[in-house]
Amino acid sequence: MKLRFLSSALLLLLLPALDTPAASFRTDLDLSAGYRVDRFNWNIAGDAAGRNPNVLSEYTWHDLETLQFRGALRATIHEAFYLRTSLSWGRTLDGSNQDSDYTGDNRTGEFSRSNNSARGGTTLDGAIGLGYTFQKDRLRWIPLVGYSYSNQNLTLNDGYQSISAPVPGLTPPPVGPITGLDSSYDAAWRGPWAGFDLFLEVLERLTLFAAFQYHWSCYEAEANLNLRPDLAHPRSFEHRADGAGYSVAAGAEYTLKGRWIATLSARYERWSTDPGTDTIYYAGGPVAQTRLNEVDRRSFALMLGLTYRFAWK
Repeated sequence: MKLRFLSSALLLLLLPALDTPAASFRTDLDLSAGYRVDRFNWNIAGDAAGRNPNVLSEYTWHDLETLQFRGALRATIHEAFYLRTSLSWGRTLDGSNQDSDYTGDNRTGEFSRSNNSARGGTTLDGAIGLGYTFQKDRLRWIPLVGYSYSNQNLTLNDGYQSISAPVPGLTPPPVGPITGLDSSYDAAWRGPWAGFDLFLEVLERLTLFAAFQYHWSCYEAEANLNLRPDLAHPRSFEHRADGAGYSVAAGAEYTLKGRWIATLSARYERWSTDPGTDTIYYAGGPVAQTRLNEVDRRSFALMLGLTYRFAWK
């Protein structure tokens, strides 16, 4: 259904342009690099009804510092019909993780906590959008619809068990360094979005821009807890939920000599899910299910880039 919607939107936007004999084309190809910081959190309940306790286990990744590279393309047809697409990849250079388990409601009775490094993870983000340009003087406003995919491959390594209090049926590792920790949590958000791009030419060579997107998302994640012999590997558990998110971006473009343009941009994103399912795969085949309470992700990126503009008729 989502793909049919996007295909129909593409045809409606492009067919009038293709019927225009003297249509003009302008394409901006941008390559940029920058710094990104993420925070990621999820927690589950003790049963499928969200009880016993209401938060059983919680994983939080803090200050995920990522070196990010981005390629983007914007194409304008006949000064009106607009297509943009982007692809970003990043490598996490530093960050931390906390894994906590509880026996009581509202995060009480914490019997296990580990504090871990999160170096070595990766990010991958892609999006495509289609729109139509409305222009008045030096202001361009472009409503858009599109589809996006966002992936965070999160890691746990160099661990340290900081709280260990055995409870009936559960014995966490003893306090101290955790040898051999190399676990992962691979999360993906995908779905349609709607928003707009805004451009304001304030000087002959300087243009300010802003963008907003609201996303409807299907969330899926898969984890491998390498030090849990009672769980299956490489898929120890998986998460599924419906989610939503938004992103806000702003920046500036400064035209250099010829067709070259320097760009500076900042972007903030916030994503979350509704309650979903946590499916646990045990070694030997048994499967259990409990409630995924929520997933929350926040991200900020600052990028510096260089754009080359192609234009022809």
